[in-house]
Amino acid sequence: MSLDYNISNILILFGAIQGFILCFTIYQKKHLNKHAVYFFILFLFSLAFYNIIYALLDMNLFRYYRPLHMFPYPYKWLIGIGFYFYVKNQFKSKNQNLLHKKEWYLFAPALLYGLLRLYWFGIAVVENSFRITQVVVDSNFFRIHEFVYLLFTITITIKLLRYININSQVESSQNKKTKKNKWLKTFTLVYLILLCFNLTIYTVDLIIHNGIESNFYLYPTLIVNVGFIYWIGYIGFTKPNLIINEIKSNSNNLSLIHI
Repeated sequence: MSLDYNISNILILFGAIQGFILCFTIYQKKHLNKHAVYFFILFLFSLAFYNIIYALLDMNLFRYYRPLHMFPYPYKWLIGIGFYFYVKNQFKSKNQNLLHKKEWYLFAPALLYGLLRLYWFGIAVVENSFRITQVVVDSNFFRIHEFVYLLFTITITIKLLRYININSQVESSQNKKTKKNKWLKTFTLVYLILLCFNLTIYTVDLIIHNGIESNFYLYPTLIVNVGFIYWIGYIGFTKPNLIINEIKSNSNNLSLIHI
């Protein structure tokens, strides 16, 4: 088997592996806050999946079975959704209904895009080719999709920051300020900066290359993802109590502000 290795795609690949390992580690803490753990794993697994798909694509691994490049998992949409509900469930109390019970609609874009990719994947399996991908690329769908997904994720992340700030102010007024709030705010701000970086560099890439994507966008985005994953891993292994907050009974918890 002959693969196209280089420093960049090896770094991206190992970053993804680090993400998968951390998912397994965090799963061991599901007894502390089950829903926060599940959504954190959805977020981190999808982010790692994003990296590994592009690393394997860059290594030209999919030439041995072409349909895999169109695997029907809407990972980009699930990164932000996983992050959003992970943070919200960090404010959940033991006997409280799920904070996101009225927000399942946020999964709609991921579901629709997953079904679309399943359709394309079926065509790729039948033909064992990249043809359908080229058809979609030529239609400019992926370019529009990238902007829509990034803007959607930036919007819900900004909403999440407001949610954290409101609940932090309530806790501060009752002298119950915690390290958890500071961590969640920092984590969310870093994620928002990463998203804005991705949007900016993608826009610049299209402008420079007359509307055609290039590695000018791809490599920096994936390498920044690697740095983000390693930072999460560092926090996860050195300060695991920050990653997953143990839920407490309603009697010891604040009335949460909903947005």
